[in-house]
Amino acid sequence: TWRYDDAGYGDAESIEREQAFDAEVNRRWAKFERTREYVSLEDMRDYAKALAAGKRPPRPKVQILEAAPPTTKTAKSA
Repeated sequence: TWRYDDAGYGDAESIEREQAFDAEVNRRWAKFERTREYVSLEDMRDYAKALAAGKRPPRPKVQILEAAPPTTKTAKSA
């Protein structure tokens, strides 16, 4: 994949910030894979709008992503 520093634009500080960002993404993804917890986009959007309006809304409800059922369809032969 293309990265900012691959184009020769990255100084050491920006590369370190990108690496820290990537590490945080990986940490959060690993936690999601372990717990399957998430907040819906709609709930998070409503929460953020209320905060921006100066309100003190309750935190959005955490949900658990259930595993998808196994598919029973088979690929058709050509």
